[in-house]
Amino acid sequence: AKSRIVVLGNLEQRVWTKVDKYAPVISSPSARLLVSMAVEKGWTLKQGDCKNAFCQPWLPESEITIVRPPKGCPRSGDGVYWRLRKTLYGLSRSPKHWYDTFSGHLIDMGFTATTQDPCVFRAEPIEGEPPIYVGMYVDDFVYYSKSDKVEKWFEQDLGTRLKVDFMGPVSWFLGCSY
Repeated sequence: AKSRIVVLGNLEQRVWTKVDKYAPVISSPSARLLVSMAVEKGWTLKQGDCKNAFCQPWLPESEITIVRPPKGCPRSGDGVYWRLRKTLYGLSRSPKHWYDTFSGHLIDMGFTATTQDPCVFRAEPIEGEPPIYVGMYVDDFVYYSKSDKVEKWFEQDLGTRLKVDFMGPVSWFLGCSY
């Protein structure tokens, strides 16, 4: 059985602007472009999924968030509240924090976002090897490189930074079967 604590973001006292909450996702044309580039060059498009994505980012110190624990919580008595240190599902800014965390890790790894789509990243991490491309949609992403060495580097490095499930060749992404 799975359970997940979800914050009722509709009850948040703070009012965030759209800019404060906005988290981009890969556009359909960009996703199709990545697929067509991989197919054109005979590369295998692979897929990954970040586990509990909205629970991974740390909340900034300036963003103090206090929540009431769920009823029946065995560790919290009456009148006890939790101060969140990490984001949770349901918070208004969780998508933005997740995007900033994921893209920040990619940038730290040497990726750069394309100017056309902030969710398509490119890197040349190993000199003399072909580049790697990554397209992200919330907690799902696709990636490819003609070099197995570059893909292995990507999987190992990202795996040390985030909880990620690398699922091999893409089978289903953004409502499309491959």
